[in-house]
Amino acid sequence: MSSYHVSMNKDHEKIARLERKLKKMEKELAKKDKIIVRQNNEKAALENPVKRMDYSEEVTVANPFRTPHNQQWFEGLVVATNVPYMSLENRHIKSFNWVYTPKLGLIRSMNHEDGEDLELAKWYIFRAKDDRKNHRSNPKHSQTKTMWAVRTSSHQVTRKWRASEIDSRGRIKIFAFFYLDGSLLNGKKDFYLKDEWLNSVHLPEKMVSEIKESNRNYELKGRLCLRTAIKLSDLFVDKCDEDPSTAIFEVVEITGATLDEMDLI
Repeated sequence: MSSYHVSMNKDHEKIARLERKLKKMEKELAKKDKIIVRQNNEKAALENPVKRMDYSEEVTVANPFRTPHNQQWFEGLVVATNVPYMSLENRHIKSFNWVYTPKLGLIRSMNHEDGEDLELAKWYIFRAKDDRKNHRSNPKHSQTKTMWAVRTSSHQVTRKWRASEIDSRGRIKIFAFFYLDGSLLNGKKDFYLKDEWLNSVHLPEKMVSEIKESNRNYELKGRLCLRTAIKLSDLFVDKCDEDPSTAIFEVVEITGATLDEMDLI
């Protein structure tokens, strides 16, 4: 092969590499554009007074023995991963994850040896598979609570309904806004906030005191907006097992608070 053809081949290879690099950059830019659009939409929704109340609605978890329809889709957040699983019947399952969905409470997602595990702090859409349906004649299985009998299937990543991340200790941290009548905190030591995706969220005494002190301990009047960081409560599995509608999320930091138009924090 002549030196001319060698040079031409190298040029073609260089052009191909540059084209691949350009396509990769275009994909990354398109992805960033989508993120910016999503964030702007979320911001606009929060600033919309009609949507503000929607942000604070609570979806009460129904019966702890609820049997979901196998064709129904649910959305949920992975709040804990790689929980040890031991079973002589299902040795191909290595561990499981806890997924919180507002309509069912906590349910499990099983990690199979040859499967793809769900990721902590990500939101998924999925169907709910109920193991009790295969053992209807066995009274022991019919008395099993939903959180232990139902598991996710056909899951796909969906949008982040509440921002979330993994902290330095490898635990989930969630960020959420709450809008409420400030007078509800007057005379209260602690309080339970309502959210359409996390249901009940505990605002502990320390946080309530911080809000009141930032208002010089005057009576709270007007619309209170809280920007918060949230974690899973201690013993959240035991709490949910006892009552699936109980608060398993707790505010650990208030990063911003306004009372009507006045900044408190």
